[in-house]
Amino acid sequence: MSPARDARNFWPHLTRHTVVAAVPLVATAFVAACGSQATGNAPEIKAGPKQNIEWWTGWGASQDNGLKQVQDAANAQSRTYQVTWTRTPSVAKKLAEVIVAGSPPDVEAGNLPYAEFWVQGYAEPLDQRISKSKVVKKDDLPASAWKFGSYKGKTYGIPAVEGFIRWGLAANEELLAKQGLDPTKLPGTWEDLLEWHKRLTVVNGGAIQQLGLDPLDAMGHGTGGPDPLLYGPSWHSLLRRGQADVRPH
Repeated sequence: MSPARDARNFWPHLTRHTVVAAVPLVATAFVAACGSQATGNAPEIKAGPKQNIEWWTGWGASQDNGLKQVQDAANAQSRTYQVTWTRTPSVAKKLAEVIVAGSPPDVEAGNLPYAEFWVQGYAEPLDQRISKSKVVKKDDLPASAWKFGSYKGKTYGIPAVEGFIRWGLAANEELLAKQGLDPTKLPGTWEDLLEWHKRLTVVNGGAIQQLGLDPLDAMGHGTGGPDPLLYGPSWHSLLRRGQADVRPH
């Protein structure tokens, strides 16, 4: 079963009561739908009135082109849904307002302080839906990833794409090979990572020509404010407390 098809089983009827809780997997389902292909065994879906799906995102204008393509591809592929995507500045404030008013969008993705919505009761726990899913299995993902998607013993978010698993260690295999470092055996402790950093850093005449590890690159520069999806980077916490020194020695 394809992720997109299972997502429809996961949310049989996209409602305006599950808007916040559904974010991580719904966004994935739209993307998966763009690349899915019908098979000869798939039942034919009869054309009929399409269900309108109102989709908000909180990202900036730099994402507009890609998100518009996702919307158009989803609409070209689907016979049952008509997706309308809207970039929404100050999305957290606006989403809270329309939830209280009883008229939120069907889907929202990006730039929300999710825990605040959970505490306010704006989101629906997903545990029962997860237990019935044929694709989403808790045992397939680290327990630590689920921890930050939960509140008071209930699961409100599914680790997917950026949600709850945002940080990762990226390495240049060519540079590792030059230092005799095995890219299939990445460091498992901060001490080992610091040793790799020292070996990979190149200093010439007092100037750094190659920095082994840049802990502030990409999403390493911040913890995402009040969003528990982004609480994971221990490296950033060490930097804040002054316990990590990334300078060449």
